[in-house]
Amino acid sequence: KDFIASKAKDTAPLGAELLFPGTQLTMGSTVYKKGATADTQDCATASQGTLPAVLGASGCTTLMRATYAKDGTAVTVGVAVFDTEAQAAKAKAQSDKKGFVKPLAGNGVKDFCSSALCRTTINSVGRYAYFTIAGFTDGKDVTT
Repeated sequence: KDFIASKAKDTAPLGAELLFPGTQLTMGSTVYKKGATADTQDCATASQGTLPAVLGASGCTTLMRATYAKDGTAVTVGVAVFDTEAQAAKAKAQSDKKGFVKPLAGNGVKDFCSSALCRTTINSVGRYAYFTIAGFTDGKDVTT
């Protein structure tokens, strides 16, 4: 964790294809097909609601996203990059349910969460804050 706490020590190359490699994600015996990926240095363009302001105020330098899908559900994972662990923790603390990463359709994954209720999560580790948005590709709302 010491190495990913600051930009000074965390010098590995970054990019959506590096962070989310391959064409699928396997968790246990379940395989999720990878859809579209995207990188942007304008974090506000890949987030919505209250999140663009939070990322901007916290010093987000890059937002990388990837979508995974299986059996009519899809999830976009967004990883926001900051210079320090304190900035990432600030972004996590100031985030709320009214702000989230934009769902990323494409590469075989249909549009999702554009008008339906979806599940979102927020967390951080080191100088990274990460966000998810998950829902159904048929437009149905996610329920509790």
